[in-house]
Amino acid sequence: MTDKGVHRLATAMLLQAVQDAMSHSSGRRNGAVRWINSKDEGPFSFSFVCRIVNRDADEVRRFCLRKASDRRLSEPGFRAFLQDGHIRVASLQ
Repeated sequence: MTDKGVHRLATAMLLQAVQDAMSHSSGRRNGAVRWINSKDEGPFSFSFVCRIVNRDADEVRRFCLRKASDRRLSEPGFRAFLQDGHIRVASLQ
């Protein structure tokens, strides 16, 4: 996989984690929050993925957990996306 491919994969993993953290499904939500809160530094860990996309893991962690705690964002129609190198959450409606 190229560097660009690795970066795209890491970005997709972070976006999916935000989406899952906002999920109605407790299994998806709990799994995402557990991964986000992990202090593991190994391959495919939250911290590792943040380093790949050149982001501070603690800052991204705070963002993700803040979005996860906002229950209205778990309603259908809200999606996480990347804009100008930042993760955003917005209504698709």
